[in-house]
Amino acid sequence: METGQKYTDLVNNTPTKINYSLSILIAQDGFSFFVKDQNGILFQKEKWSTNSLSIAEILKLLEQEFLPQIKDFREAIKQLKVTYANRLFTVVPTPYYTKLSAAQYLQYNIKILATDEVYSDTIKPLDLSLIFIPFTAINNFFIENFGDFNFNHLASNIIEKTHEIAKKNIAQDFTTTVTAFTDYFFLCIYQGDKLKLCNVYPYISNEDFLYYTLFVFEQLSISPQEIPLQFLSPLNQESALYKLMYKYFVNVKIQKEITDTKNLETKQSFIHLYS
Repeated sequence: METGQKYTDLVNNTPTKINYSLSILIAQDGFSFFVKDQNGILFQKEKWSTNSLSIAEILKLLEQEFLPQIKDFREAIKQLKVTYANRLFTVVPTPYYTKLSAAQYLQYNIKILATDEVYSDTIKPLDLSLIFIPFTAINNFFIENFGDFNFNHLASNIIEKTHEIAKKNIAQDFTTTVTAFTDYFFLCIYQGDKLKLCNVYPYISNEDFLYYTLFVFEQLSISPQEIPLQFLSPLNQESALYKLMYKYFVNVKIQKEITDTKNLETKQSFIHLYS
């Protein structure tokens, strides 16, 4: 996948030969990050809120929670990747995408401000372009603290990973996946290995969540009694949401990478979506 900005080596004047890479997921309700070397993940941490946060509140958390926690790794960090999880995106076929018209694709989905900067990810396996708006103030925070870095949108990662799932399920008519955050969720649906829909929906209650999912199934003529609904985000089988969804969907699955839910609040398992 080609992303909004390429990797650039970060400024580093230390003599150490240890090279770390840092990946961080920025969502509207917090963040999750990890540091790794060539042998794997060395350190991971997260900070989530029960409500959506303003950009100023996210920046405050990054200053107070994120920077102090990576101080021991900071001088040896050579690469930084930031993944945004927000509702500011749309997907178009790459043959129809032109950079000069990028903002026009988004104007049908969201209100675009004069200060917004528009970027795109290229999803080569499906010949799609995902157009999105990152958080400019947060980008500036990372530039000030780390120099140049790579960033993309979580929906691009979700589409690529769910496409792999769809290819394995090619024998069934549809593959449906859900990735949920505090007050919104991503829904991806494939027919065979072709993407039919990737969208994001707001919700306050579990009933909102159910309504949007059933509405999409109805619009695409998909039977919830025949097609499994697969969660790529943590969902405990004792939760009210799981029990409600299970009443209407024949099979509610939880992706194998995220079956460990001993801590019901944790979202560290999102790591498989932005690594």
